[in-house]
Amino acid sequence: MNYIRFEIKKIIGTPLVRIALAIVIVLDIVSILMGGNQPSYIVVSPEFRTNLDELKERRTHFAGAITQDWIDLRRQESEMILHDPQYRVSEEEAERIVETQVRQYGYTEERVRERLVLFLNERGIIENDKYEDVLTACDFYSNAKNFGDQMAEFYQNAYPGEKGETLAADTRIRYGDFVAGYTAMYNYDYGYKKFRTVLATYPYTVGMVILIALAPLFSSEYTRKTDALLLSSQDGKKNLAYIKIKAGLLTALSVWGIVTALNLLLVFSIFGTTGWEAYWQNWLLDVAPFPWSQGQVSVVAALTSLLGALFFAQIVMLVSSLSKNQFVSLVIGAVLLLFPMIDFAFTNISAVNMLYNFFPTRMMMGMKIWQGYGLFYAAGYTFPCQYAAVAFAVVVSAAVCPLTKHFFTRRQIGN
Repeated sequence: MNYIRFEIKKIIGTPLVRIALAIVIVLDIVSILMGGNQPSYIVVSPEFRTNLDELKERRTHFAGAITQDWIDLRRQESEMILHDPQYRVSEEEAERIVETQVRQYGYTEERVRERLVLFLNERGIIENDKYEDVLTACDFYSNAKNFGDQMAEFYQNAYPGEKGETLAADTRIRYGDFVAGYTAMYNYDYGYKKFRTVLATYPYTVGMVILIALAPLFSSEYTRKTDALLLSSQDGKKNLAYIKIKAGLLTALSVWGIVTALNLLLVFSIFGTTGWEAYWQNWLLDVAPFPWSQGQVSVVAALTSLLGALFFAQIVMLVSSLSKNQFVSLVIGAVLLLFPMIDFAFTNISAVNMLYNFFPTRMMMGMKIWQGYGLFYAAGYTFPCQYAAVAFAVVVSAAVCPLTKHFFTRRQIGN
């Protein structure tokens, strides 16, 4: 254990590592406070607290299980706003709106008059906007079924024959069971969404610190020509490589833990923990039929991110054991880390996107591999690609460890 502590001190004692970790922590805090792509929720903004309280009040007002009674009630309430005279413009203003729509956009008068939302006054628009997200929630089950049907049709067309039929049938079963067996809950849930958004930046934050810390782990010994000396020491060839690997993994775990703990503290202290039980699928990007709530999927995303960080650490240490130059180790590690983040022309190909899920970068992003839907087919059986990606990361990580030891210790002459 003393040797492991010594190696950890060597790793984190480097000024560059400490500076990188400090920069990452500052950037992490700034990204949370600045609100990302949600300008209404920039923490440093004077309107932040008002906007957040309004969002929380609006969402919690409608909180509940999305049953048919809930759906009917919310649609009825929304429809009443469109017909309520107090929320409609005057007759004169309504006629001007009709004339403008017909003249400028070429709509028929009948079609314009059917779009009741066009005739809401300012109060009506505010009240109607409160139901935008609620009405989307009303379509939760129908959207799930529609997406499942689309995917089943895709498999049938893409893979004619037994494979396509098996994939399509399994897809319909998965989404059918999801719709029939899962009760979606509606509630305010911004804190959990924000936490997963921060996780998506980990390749640029946690990943970069791990890279800077571990790229020189073995290659620096080659550069300083201390590898032969260390390997010749008592039990050096037998234990030294594994000591370094354990120290590297503990360093990666510590970096991930520090940044994640900070994110949890900041995000949930600012945005609250309400909404653990709320649904998370939006059926645009988040389309997988996993019956998880916001809280559950956030836990899954965090554990996946941790697996990705440890997976990446193993890859970086393997590269370091192979390279005679720490700068080369750093460059190769950076390419492996950032390549899946670059938007190439082929990135939107579904097969490429599925392949990227097997990279530690995608896993480090937490939610990224769990958003989509895809099945693997083998010997007449199907299983979600996410399960294969997680299994691949575990197996490869376990296999890389002895390989790293082998490549480092084989440099010892006479053994």
